Amino acid sequence: MTASPDVFTIAEFCAVHHISRTTFYALKETGQGPRTFKVGRRVLITREAADDWRKKLEKAEAEAAEEAIRKAAPDRRAKIHREIKRSFVYSGISLGVAEEVINLIEAGKIAHVLIVDSQLMRTHL
Repeated sequence: MTASPDVFTIAEFCAVHHISRTTFYALKETGQGPRTFKVGRRVLITREAADDWRKKLEKAEAEAAEEAIRKAAPDRRAKIHREIKRSFVYSGISLGVAEEVINLIEAGKIAHVLIVDSQLMRTHL
């Protein structure tokens, strides 16, 4: 395993991070690129700046994933509620009981629901 250099040129940085120079400059233009500094006419990136840039990208990706899950949760919850109600009504159990069970599940008071021969079985926490 080779050690990472203390300083990258733009070409080296792009090669190590598998991005094109065009992508690098587009990222820099939008403020999403790594910190750089100049020595004469050369633009350089420190190892620390590269590490910080990767961490920033990882954090942004994780936050985006969490946001997507958070946005999807109400849709998923609504789908689960519809399925519970459908199962209850199909089994001959009233919609009111289904809504009561959903409320108990949401409150964390019921862990599992089982319908056997139109009889509602609950596992309480």
